[in-house]
Amino acid sequence: MKCINHPDKDAITQCLVCKTPLCEECAIPVESGGFKCTNCTLRTTIQEMSQMRQERLKGKEIRRVDEEEAKKKKRLYRRILIPISIGVVIAIAQVFLYFGSSIPELEKFVASQQPLVTAIIIDEAIRDYAEDHGGTFPQSLGEVLGRYISPDVITPRDLEDFHYKRISPRSYELRPKKVDDEMIEDLTFTE
Repeated sequence: MKCINHPDKDAITQCLVCKTPLCEECAIPVESGGFKCTNCTLRTTIQEMSQMRQERLKGKEIRRVDEEEAKKKKRLYRRILIPISIGVVIAIAQVFLYFGSSIPELEKFVASQQPLVTAIIIDEAIRDYAEDHGGTFPQSLGEVLGRYISPDVITPRDLEDFHYKRISPRSYELRPKKVDDEMIEDLTFTE
């Protein structure tokens, strides 16, 4: 019997897969014992690589699904935790009122006097807007006024004290303006 690739040489074995005769030069040893031809070895290697790639893709998909589930849980916890926290605060306030302890009157919030707090409120409103609009940020700050920020807390005039720039539908920059040499921290909110 002659080698399939070298007709002038005698075959010493057969390929384990396709059973073609192979000479000593063409026979590729296999870990399990025996020999394979070049074509079958190449085919096996390609199949193994394809399986490894499929396993990596499955792993990535599983991680992506796990991350999405973690985000959903985080949002759910936030939606549950905030009302519970508010309820606890109300309950504590009711206890103080019931037992006659005087609670000092809170100062009215004035946005122009507290630019950092105002910036945080605006930033939260922008993020709430994006959550309701598929991750897209508003074109201007006026879009968050009313539904996401109460005009009683922050007025349109207060919004003029901030530079807002939507860089792309999914990124923005919010920065307080400096008023009359007043030192406001150089603070930038971005996505």
